[in-house]
Amino acid sequence: MVSQGIIKSFLCNLIIIISSLQMAYADTMSSGISCKNAQSTIQMNRCGARALNILNRKMEEQYNKVLSELKSKKFHKEYAHPDVTKGIISNLLMSQKDWFFYRREYCRSIYYLNIEGSDRLIMKIGCELSITKHRINELKKFFP
Repeated sequence: MVSQGIIKSFLCNLIIIISSLQMAYADTMSSGISCKNAQSTIQMNRCGARALNILNRKMEEQYNKVLSELKSKKFHKEYAHPDVTKGIISNLLMSQKDWFFYRREYCRSIYYLNIEGSDRLIMKIGCELSITKHRINELKKFFP
């Protein structure tokens, strides 16, 4: 079973990430940037942050959808005993935490690989976008 400390740590990290992305999103919205015509590195970074924020929300929605379905009475009745479901949910929580760690560290390596270029941040954001799209598709496989 997952300890309460791990769950609290995961939720705290998730709140920090979401808050940071919300601030970045608010910043891009207030600056009036048209992402279709972004030309400067700063504009591309802001637009990338906006896209990542949107995708993170989609992932969060899909993740919550999976959790809701796992907790539903229909799932218990048709597929698994509630005790088995607790194990599935516990594993899903841990995998999501591990996934956030993987995304952060892997995309950080992309950033450092491009450290001398002005495009290093957009390369990191592009990495995060790609991995997040993949994660959304993985979560959709739970209940297509």
